[in-house]
Amino acid sequence: MLMKTYAVSAFSPNVLIGCIAVGIYRVSWAVVDIAKSHGYWDSEERRCAYYQYPVSGIGYNSADIVVDVFSTIVALADNWKHLKTSISQIRKVLIQENLLRSLIILALNSFEIYAALNWTNAFDCTMAYQAQNYIYARCVNAETVFKSIRKKAITQTSVTGASRSKNKSKAGSQHSKAGSNRDVPQGSQPNVANTSPPTNVGTIERS
Repeated sequence: MLMKTYAVSAFSPNVLIGCIAVGIYRVSWAVVDIAKSHGYWDSEERRCAYYQYPVSGIGYNSADIVVDVFSTIVALADNWKHLKTSISQIRKVLIQENLLRSLIILALNSFEIYAALNWTNAFDCTMAYQAQNYIYARCVNAETVFKSIRKKAITQTSVTGASRSKNKSKAGSQHSKAGSNRDVPQGSQPNVANTSPPTNVGTIERS
């Protein structure tokens, strides 16, 4: 998602710095969660269980929200002017894809934080995290759908650009031709009225 945000921002150096910062923040919480959360054997119920460290459960979900909010703000701020004026088809697709995914994951992680703060039943917590994994997988699979849409948008943009260039070239050629006709001196043009042979209207003086 951060790579998409960087692309939508037209590869802005400032956005790149922000992407690196929030990426490191997210990875840090992932390391904490890996270190603190673990599976264990429940001897009373004689089954394998999983322990989710509460702090990291809130932390990495909040980090995902930070990433999503950052991506949404960048997509809107850097492309707001294009939403009111003309916009290339490929950039429009990138904005739609980035915003849609950001909104979905923002809602999902907000729900996960609520579940981590209020749910205590192990089954309910497990189902919440499984739902999160499922939605993440569906968002990744949506890449195949947007891939075909982007490909179509690139084709349309190329055809439109070539058509505009051809029309501009044709209009420029006609304008140059009209200008050259206007620049021809008046005296250099043939005088149709004076094409008849001259006649001698004078008299011959006798010697």
